[in-house]
Amino acid sequence: MIENGEVPAMTKVYSARSVISAKFTNVKIPVLNIDKRKQTLKKGTKLGVLQEVEIIQSNPERKDEEEMSSLQAEVIANMTNDLPKELTEEQRNKVKQLLRENRAIFSTGEHDIGRTHLVEYRIEIGENRPIRQPLRRHPFQHLETIDR
Repeated sequence: MIENGEVPAMTKVYSARSVISAKFTNVKIPVLNIDKRKQTLKKGTKLGVLQEVEIIQSNPERKDEEEMSSLQAEVIANMTNDLPKELTEEQRNKVKQLLRENRAIFSTGEHDIGRTHLVEYRIEIGENRPIRQPLRRHPFQHLETIDR
């Protein structure tokens, strides 16, 4: 397994947590480049530190339709409805299957995105002090005054 983290040889390039089989043939590891510059990973680039893991319990085969929540089904339906009209039925089915298999990564609500330690930011204020202002009350308007 490789933990997610910044690729040591590159700036602003991160690898995803990946489980790798013992056979290292055709291994694909997702990476994210958040830099504006185009960067190419060369063969042999170190992506992280491999750690051996022990399988405690394997996942039983799942039936996608049974375990999909109504919110996930709605999100997938909205995404498939927005597909280009030029796609064949076979292409549409492949997209639907791909979305179902990866449904865990889609947002189904306003607060389910999560957090990451991979992105940091700083607000440069120079030698100025941070500005702090107390909360202010907003004027209360009656509905009657708005209707007039």
